Amino acid sequence: MLIFDRKASGNSKPLRVIRGPKTQVAGGQQMAVSPKGWIVGGARGNSIGVWSVFDDGDVPPRWRIPVKQISGLNVNGIALDPAHQELMVPTGNGNTVMTFYFPEIF
Repeated sequence: MLIFDRKASGNSKPLRVIRGPKTQVAGGQQMAVSPKGWIVGGARGNSIGVWSVFDDGDVPPRWRIPVKQISGLNVNGIALDPAHQELMVPTGNGNTVMTFYFPEIF
């Protein structure tokens, strides 16, 4: 993950880079940033991982929800509901949407 200054333009270098085996990053098309600066995205093993916008280097997720291990279902996306402090995870298995109450990221 490359984290840039929001006012960056042109060939600006990233402020921070989150990458490496400890990050467990997977499924890069599934990402959202919470109002408090938490990056919520796909992690290895059909999980959801949470990193801070201030993380840098080969850092593990601060939190990890093992969706497949909990439910047997695959992660197909991510949606944040700040009003209810919830993380929603849709799956392709039986048109299921799992909802996790996650006030720490809001």
